[in-house]
Amino acid sequence: MSAMDTIMLQHWKLVIAVVVSLAVITGCLVELVKQQLISWVDRQPWRSRMIPLQRNMMHNFGYSKSTTADETVIVDCYCFVIAICSHHLVMSLALTPVVVLGWDSAGSVGQFLFYAGAVGDLAYSTYDSVQITLRAFFPVSFKGLGVQLPRKYFIVMVCLHHMLSIMLTLPMILYYPTLRALHVLM
Repeated sequence: MSAMDTIMLQHWKLVIAVVVSLAVITGCLVELVKQQLISWVDRQPWRSRMIPLQRNMMHNFGYSKSTTADETVIVDCYCFVIAICSHHLVMSLALTPVVVLGWDSAGSVGQFLFYAGAVGDLAYSTYDSVQITLRAFFPVSFKGLGVQLPRKYFIVMVCLHHMLSIMLTLPMILYYPTLRALHVLM
């Protein structure tokens, strides 16, 4: 067991505090990037062709036709998807040395990057779960976060998608960081 593994196991409360802090930072960064993307997308010649495709995707996640009648809502959702895909790409790149080389061969830098990528993804899942929950169940109080989200979206994204990540990532990286199957699944 490496020194980093020992530290993380002994200080799991600190790890959780780091994840929560990173969730706040991640949320702020995602929202900032999204705002920049919105102003960029609004100036693109292909914007009008993107609208019906994004509208259909939103309908698949339970958004109502009245909600998707507003093109600003559609552009907001589109830019949010781009922002989160970008975040996932960066976190995946951090995981790459361990996935490609294996735990021991990646060395301490690769192992640190693996932890950083896993915790970064966990931070995003935490942020997104909170903002989806607030928008789905308390839309009036949290109107600044965006339009009300459908319950179907909450079930798919929070209950099925993010909870799996939240419940498994931290225990797995704390207790089984060298497990090859974990590296491949991450």
